[in-house]
Amino acid sequence: MASITAKTLILTGDKDVATLEHTLKMHQLIEGSDLTIIPGGHGDYLGEITTLKAGSEPYRQVTILIERFLLA
Repeated sequence: MASITAKTLILTGDKDVATLEHTLKMHQLIEGSDLTIIPGGHGDYLGEITTLKAGSEPYRQVTILIERFLLA
C-alpha cells in the first residue's frame, strides 16, 4: 500500500466489515490519501443492492462526497 501514488479515497462505514483500526492503518500507509468514515451498516452508504432503499439520503450524500473527491 505504501507504493500507491494515485489519488486515493478510503471510504468505509463505521459498522463495515473492515475494522476502523484497519481502515485507519490503510489511510496511514497510503501517503496523501483521504479518509471518510460514514455512519451506518455495511454497504448502506454505497447503495449496495441488498440494503439500498429508494431515495436513500445516505447514498445521495456519499455520491456528493465521491464527486467532490474526483473533481478536486
